[in-house]
Amino acid sequence: MDFLSAIQSGIKRSDDVKRAHAEVKQVLEQVSDAIMKHTKGELKLVRTIYSQRADPFMGALPLGLVTLASLSAKGRGGFSIPGRVDDKLPEKVEQPNALILVHPSQRGSYRKVFAKWDQDPLGYPCVITSFYGYEYVCGNKSELNSAFYAMLMHPGFNELVKSVVPVQRFSARRDSEGPGI
Repeated sequence: MDFLSAIQSGIKRSDDVKRAHAEVKQVLEQVSDAIMKHTKGELKLVRTIYSQRADPFMGALPLGLVTLASLSAKGRGGFSIPGRVDDKLPEKVEQPNALILVHPSQRGSYRKVFAKWDQDPLGYPCVITSFYGYEYVCGNKSELNSAFYAMLMHPGFNELVKSVVPVQRFSARRDSEGPGI
């Protein structure tokens, strides 16, 4: 066995993982920036850990988000070497499982689930289940861009935005700043 080749291959794969995570982060930032521009700073998109039990509003949505426990049960668990505390791998880090629309300065006041989110620890694939029930499996940046494009142009997106920010804000903005959302 050529273990040196395995190490070198692992280094290349590590670089690929970093690149993939950077791409996903960049796409999410671009989508959030577009939403902020569209809503004149009222809303942004945030990737977060979401528990259905923690949110009384979740029951009203057609989207059944996974809990962190079920997300963790997908075979991504760690292992430890018996007899040596030093050799245990670190505890599993909780991964974001939802994309939500939030008001940047009103934490928790205005928020709504935009999509269920599941990202492979290697970066791709990302699985997005939209607020209207479509599932997108994205194996690269181009597919991720296409998925968000489809979700943002869906007629229900505007209704989702209106459900997060009080209607009065949109009415006042239309009078003073021209067309609103």
